[in-house]
Amino acid sequence: MKFQKLSEFIKFVIRLLVIIWLLVLGNGNMGYTADIGEELKLYPGEVKIISVNNPTRIAIGNPEIADVIRVTKNEITLSPKNVGTT
Repeated sequence: MKFQKLSEFIKFVIRLLVIIWLLVLGNGNMGYTADIGEELKLYPGEVKIISVNNPTRIAIGNPEIADVIRVTKNEITLSPKNVGTT
């Protein structure tokens, strides 16, 4: 990879560091943290554990599609029931 200017190289390094931070350092426990509005794709029979920090409210739009099966101060466990969107 060739860089025409030093500024291009610096931008490349910054982007690389941000990507590394997001992949490795962004979540200290290397788990999954869902952001509001983030899409999760689950398949019937699959169980998904989501790392959280003291959840105060959990909403499932269509309980025929997915359900919350366990909540702790650090994790929410989701289980899809049917194919669909919620």
